[in-house]
Amino acid sequence: MERNPSTRSNARPPRRRAPSLSARQRRQYRDAIVAHFEARQRQLDVVATTRAPDGQIIDWVPIESQVRGGAIATPPPTDTRMLEIRGRRRARTAQPILASPNARSGPEGTVPIARPFLRQLPAVGLSQFLSKHGHDVVTATLDNDLSIELPAEGDSAHLYAASAEFDISFGCAGWFSLNPVWVEWSNEFSLMQTSLSNDESGVKQTVEVGWQVYKQKYGDWIPHLFVFYTTNGYKTQGNWKGGYNTDVLGWVQFDNVIFPRTTFAPLSTPGGAQHMLHITVQLWQGNWWVRVLDRWIGYYPGALFQGGGSTFSSLGDHANRVSFFGEVTDQPKDERPTSTDMGSGRFANTRWPWSAFQRNLLRQSTRQGTFVQYDGVAWATDPKKYSIEAHFKSDTDWESYMWLGGPGGG
Repeated sequence: MERNPSTRSNARPPRRRAPSLSARQRRQYRDAIVAHFEARQRQLDVVATTRAPDGQIIDWVPIESQVRGGAIATPPPTDTRMLEIRGRRRARTAQPILASPNARSGPEGTVPIARPFLRQLPAVGLSQFLSKHGHDVVTATLDNDLSIELPAEGDSAHLYAASAEFDISFGCAGWFSLNPVWVEWSNEFSLMQTSLSNDESGVKQTVEVGWQVYKQKYGDWIPHLFVFYTTNGYKTQGNWKGGYNTDVLGWVQFDNVIFPRTTFAPLSTPGGAQHMLHITVQLWQGNWWVRVLDRWIGYYPGALFQGGGSTFSSLGDHANRVSFFGEVTDQPKDERPTSTDMGSGRFANTRWPWSAFQRNLLRQSTRQGTFVQYDGVAWATDPKKYSIEAHFKSDTDWESYMWLGGPGGG
């Protein structure tokens, strides 16, 4: 665990650390994590290796080597109307690191797979390390009948500024502001994301996409693109079960520029220029495709979600919930509230150009690709730390949108 070396006006004193494990336990945990990623590396047919301008090591593999038989799926058609930037609040698009002039690409026909960050490994089990939150979680129901993921043993707070719409859906899309988030500890994260899920079989399955600051996973304090999936309600992680990015088998990389773990520039400046990403998730010909900006970057095969029962009651066929939200995890076993930012670190009521935003939010209502304005219900788990202000189906150029974020309890 590492404390963020940068300072800000509301940074708090060092906080109580969790009880230490024995040296033997730490070694066993770390050996298991390293062994998993060494095996994962051996599964890659690497033909070239480069270093991105942000320092990440990129392995380039033939695109067809990722799937048995080499048959890569075809992406959906692109609806360019969703990429139009309209309205008087003008924000610019951020650009991926491999689009910069000094970036090196791999050979023709290959796609990038970023190597994981394996220095300063936490002393946790492999399944916990691969998990969404770094520890085991359970799904809890709030007073308003909405469900969220919370720690299985209550050792870490999860704080949300969230929204959800419950309807049969086949995709979603929207613009996300890209903010320079201050995260207090290396084992805490702050994110902005969308999620499509299905729990009709009694087990929650998800496809999740967004950006995240998470030092323990990425090795730095800047936003990274992430993808995540679970087939079993976050209970176990591993190949074909669930996990982040390309840490486990499941994700199929399609694009040669934008990839899970990539970074973008420039970031937004609170009170100044705003920058953002467009993210689309769409079920197309049986696969969950992800588009970032104007590029289809890859997909999760629908077959991943069809092993737990009827195909028609799984995420392999449709989602029954679309969510857009921000989330922060607090350091485990800590009595003090986190000072980690969500979004820009400013509350929702500060609005443009201070607060983080998610705008022009859409839900795909038919298999054929019809998108309608998102119309969810919004809430915050602790409005004194992080808040949300929703304007769904507004009569503005931003259509359905939200302001969200805050400074935590610092």
